[in-house]
Amino acid sequence: MPHGVQKVKRAHVLSPRRGRALRRRGEIERLIAFRAEFGLPWPDLQGLSDVWCNSLFVAIGMAPDLPMMQQSGIVGIVGERTALSSCHRLEEFLERVGGRYQPLTGPNAGKLLHLTAEERWACSITTMMAIDETKAERLAAVAEDRRQRDRERKRRERAGTVKKQRTIYEAGSISRAKPWEALGMSRASWYRAGKPEPTVAEHRETSMSALSI
Repeated sequence: MPHGVQKVKRAHVLSPRRGRALRRRGEIERLIAFRAEFGLPWPDLQGLSDVWCNSLFVAIGMAPDLPMMQQSGIVGIVGERTALSSCHRLEEFLERVGGRYQPLTGPNAGKLLHLTAEERWACSITTMMAIDETKAERLAAVAEDRRQRDRERKRRERAGTVKKQRTIYEAGSISRAKPWEALGMSRASWYRAGKPEPTVAEHRETSMSALSI
């Protein structure tokens, strides 16, 4: 390696499984904040604790302990006993399967959280499914949302085209009228002055001068 040249460290790319788990952790946090803001109850605190422990295990590769859960704030919601129950059951499951572990599926995580379609939309949740909509309904909603975004994009494009055409038309009209000549200015000076309009007297004098010629 040449002297003075530092080796660039390559960014660590997360596996799809771990990246999905990290996204799910963020989605759970948004759901917690959403339900707290609107005073919505948690029908199953054990389910919340299980999904949170599951996603954290997949994200960091180990079962969370109580201090880790206390730091995250999840213990304040589900209680210490419920949090420890999730940790112990997760450890028991890992011992039983010999470490061969799969994260919770989207439908199962949604059932444990009693996630609704409205909450899923409001919290931008993509890794967990709602309990009050079928897969067909969810795909139809996604397709409709995509159509609405396309319509809005095309509307903005059309508005930009009309504005551009109007700008070209006005530029042509100004070139024909030459209002800077009525003010005794050059075109560049007229633009720098903020495109001032000629006064009525100046218009009249310009018109009379044209007639006398």
